[in-house]
Amino acid sequence: MPNLTIDNATVGYDTAGVRSLLDKIKAEVIHDAETAMKQKAINLFNAVDEVWRGVSAEKFKANMQQDIDKIIEALDASYNSLDAEVSQIAKAMGDVDVELVETRAAA
Repeated sequence: MPNLTIDNATVGYDTAGVRSLLDKIKAEVIHDAETAMKQKAINLFNAVDEVWRGVSAEKFKANMQQDIDKIIEALDASYNSLDAEVSQIAKAMGDVDVELVETRAAA
């Protein structure tokens, strides 16, 4: 995990650390889960092919593949939602930082 500290903070939090953490979530959670599901599906389909023949077997595999595709789409959508929310928070924090102190008029 990235070391989130205020030492490198910009507008109240470590933007690089937060981005690094999001990238790590994408790589180590989302991508790894998708890869594991795809590999396990291949193993399952091979096992089905060894013991089951016919239209029902093909329908079973097609249904499983549809379920896997839906789960992968949901994982990607969840990540995209998280990324968008963090981006909105970062923008809001930046806006607050810009507006927090007003410049005095010259005397």
